[in-house]
Amino acid sequence: MLNYYWPSKYDIPSFHLDQYLQMQALRYAPKKTHPSLVSLSGLMRLLATKKNIICRLLQQLDAELLKENPTLQDLHALYRSLFPDDPLSGVAPQDKTWRWTDKMKPQTLLGLLELSAKLRGTTQTEFNRILREASECS
Repeated sequence: MLNYYWPSKYDIPSFHLDQYLQMQALRYAPKKTHPSLVSLSGLMRLLATKKNIICRLLQQLDAELLKENPTLQDLHALYRSLFPDDPLSGVAPQDKTWRWTDKMKPQTLLGLLELSAKLRGTTQTEFNRILREASECS
């Protein structure tokens, strides 16, 4: 307790014991569950109840449609996190990972990379490495 709750210069507590106990009661009080966790729990429950339908849907997908649609990729990832079987075992979901730079024009990407390199003060070799990695993605 001395390490955390005595901020005074002369080791005199700047609050009373009842204030300390009230602070701890608020700290350890049960907290409200975030709405996103409630939504995720509902989605996982729905996925578990409709497993067969979703499995059939995923089996009907081809590689091109899956590559274009991040929502279907998320559905597949959620399915794989809940169930061990993979309905897309014959289809490669992604040959390479999707990156936000995939759909950028080369001039825009080059401008962003140059600006980033200037702001971070990186060397020319690191800038060239980043540019090479980005060009391999397209």
